[in-house]
Amino acid sequence: MNSIMTFEYNKKIIDRLREWHYGINWPIVYIYYNDNYAYVGETLDAIRRTEQHMLESQFDQFDKICFISNKTFNKSVILDLESFLIKELKQGENFHSLSDRLKTNTYTDISRTQNTIYQRLDYSKPSGTVVNVR
Repeated sequence: MNSIMTFEYNKKIIDRLREWHYGINWPIVYIYYNDNYAYVGETLDAIRRTEQHMLESQFDQFDKICFISNKTFNKSVILDLESFLIKELKQGENFHSLSDRLKTNTYTDISRTQNTIYQRLDYSKPSGTVVNVR
């Protein structure tokens, strides 16, 4: 299941994250944004990280937060996605500054994914593992 969730950035977000199946113990990318600025980050615990950011005054300027994850995402995918978003968002831009090409059907369109690398032929059976040895 693909999941891109956008919330108003306020104290109620913690309760919403507790209901989200990727809210804890799963790699996610998050984007805090307002009309002028954005902040991109990644975490394995969206609830804990959001609580930490709420204590930091520099995050008070943001009105929205977007969380991105997927049941097939691992830490490596999240780090790549975070890096990509940081490169795509120029200084002074926010999430809305990304082209529609980058926000539409990104992971729902199989032709836009690396489906030959992480491919499971049958979800009820084990799949082979591709190892990237460096």
